[in-house]
Amino acid sequence: MLRRDFKLTLKDTNRMNRRTLALGTILAAVMMAMTSIAPAAAADHPAINFTRKVANDMLAANRSGTITSFARVLRRHADIPGISVYSLGKYKRFLRSSQNQRYYSGVTAFMARYFADQTREYRVAKAQVLDAKNAKDSQIAVNTLVTLRTGAKYTVQFLLRPAGNSFKVADVKVSVPILGFVSLTYQQRGIFQKFLVKKGGDQQAVNQLVDTLNR
Repeated sequence: MLRRDFKLTLKDTNRMNRRTLALGTILAAVMMAMTSIAPAAAADHPAINFTRKVANDMLAANRSGTITSFARVLRRHADIPGISVYSLGKYKRFLRSSQNQRYYSGVTAFMARYFADQTREYRVAKAQVLDAKNAKDSQIAVNTLVTLRTGAKYTVQFLLRPAGNSFKVADVKVSVPILGFVSLTYQQRGIFQKFLVKKGGDQQAVNQLVDTLNR
């Protein structure tokens, strides 16, 4: 369980970014819909093939609906170290190397809880893989068009970074009217940094964040 002060931080951020954070649940829904509808032209791209593997695992996690199942998918396919360090921003200098693994585990649990709590709220009618193309920092951007049962449409972009002969999911961006693409890792970074600022923005604050994420 998160401590009360961290819950309040998350609650405040959700209030400010309710639409953008809620859209994070589309990630699971998109992956579930993608396995059978990727166009043949895109199917040969290795990034699309990787995303299909992620889709199968996410679908199984959704059926299970447990934090453990989502955490397993995240550990297997997400760039947990990269996302975790990015989420600290300028405060990463306070993270001791001896804390790395515990912090990464806490971030994984944080994301898994979020998906387990929220993923059931969205239902996808159809999804279409649009393309896979090179992005900055040697990443691959896989764009998809998602239509919910309500008729709402979203463009969802998966950013993949090369990892050996495969990839890791580095970020997911959802296109929101007026706002443009909203990064889920950026939203998480905002939650973490609000907590750190509240706790003093120092070594002790990072220690408290690590402890809180692992409770």
